[in-house]
Amino acid sequence: MQLLFIEFNRMKWFLLMLVIVVFGVQFFLSMITPGRLVRDIQLDRISAYETYNFSMVLASDYYLFTVLIPTIVIFVYVAIIWYRDWLGKGTYMQRLLTLPIRRMTIFYAKLTTIVMVALLFIALHSLLLPLQQLTFAAMLPDQFYAGNANVITLIQMSFLEVFYWHNLIDVIYVFLIGITLISLMFTGVLIERAYRYVGLVMNASIVIVLFVLYIQLIEASMSFYSHEMMWMISGIIVILLTVSLVVSSLLLTKRMSA
Repeated sequence: MQLLFIEFNRMKWFLLMLVIVVFGVQFFLSMITPGRLVRDIQLDRISAYETYNFSMVLASDYYLFTVLIPTIVIFVYVAIIWYRDWLGKGTYMQRLLTLPIRRMTIFYAKLTTIVMVALLFIALHSLLLPLQQLTFAAMLPDQFYAGNANVITLIQMSFLEVFYWHNLIDVIYVFLIGITLISLMFTGVLIERAYRYVGLVMNASIVIVLFVLYIQLIEASMSFYSHEMMWMISGIIVILLTVSLVVSSLLLTKRMSA
């Protein structure tokens, strides 16, 4: 728990800045889109007899970009969270490795940090989305406003559906996929740190194998029912996660020296 707190504390200002930028831009888009709609109506680019809702904002490429930014940053941070300990000033990683704890605790603390940051963004967005819709409504003349749409409906009608789930099975499924991806990336970093240039070749080979596996799954999806594919993919994910954790544990305990 203490390591988890330390990881969060080390990234708090970066995280705060990212939250301010991402959601600040989203609110800005919610404010300027109504003005653009009114201007387009005045120029007869769109119908003055139609009504519009917040889905116009969600359909914007700029809004999509604000969602992709934290997604990309989180995946980049998967590598940064390890490399800053090795390549930064001081001997932080050496001190971590000499702590009287199981070394996989370091792995789990970093993994939990990444997962919690991702969940934080999803939670914040789900809370702020209705406020963004109200901002849009306040800026658009009433005669052009179609009324507030249900947040769930807005999500289902947009690309945001990828980031939100409708039932517990979907939550567990996506959560497991996310944890596995992060764990595999962590393992890749540890392989590179343990074997350096050879590790890079090993990582490249692993990526190729996983890509081939992905292609095979796509082809297999034509021959199986959807529920059968879900069980098959779930089994593969569990195997990959298990292998990742075992390999990471071996690397941390056998190959990493303080």
